[in-house]
Amino acid sequence: MKIEFSGGLPNIYDSLVVKKMDGIHIIFEVRDHVSNTVVKAIALGFTQGLKRGMAVVPSGSSLKIPVSKNCLGRAFNIFGNPLFCL
Repeated sequence: MKIEFSGGLPNIYDSLVVKKMDGIHIIFEVRDHVSNTVVKAIALGFTQGLKRGMAVVPSGSSLKIPVSKNCLGRAFNIFGNPLFCL
């Protein structure tokens, strides 16, 4: 997806957040600078409900997942949510 910015561009690999009308956040990752005002980004979730002109907020950093001793031996998805095996 191409996203246009009026100010400076976020860095490649930085995460971007879009808040949909239903309150759900979609996270994107910047993959390429197409021009001085446009980036190409990959959605890391379902994009249903996105519309032209929605606000995109750069996070200022790449994706981050907190790590602690409680995380050892557990599996998580890319958003830091635990995966459960039955």
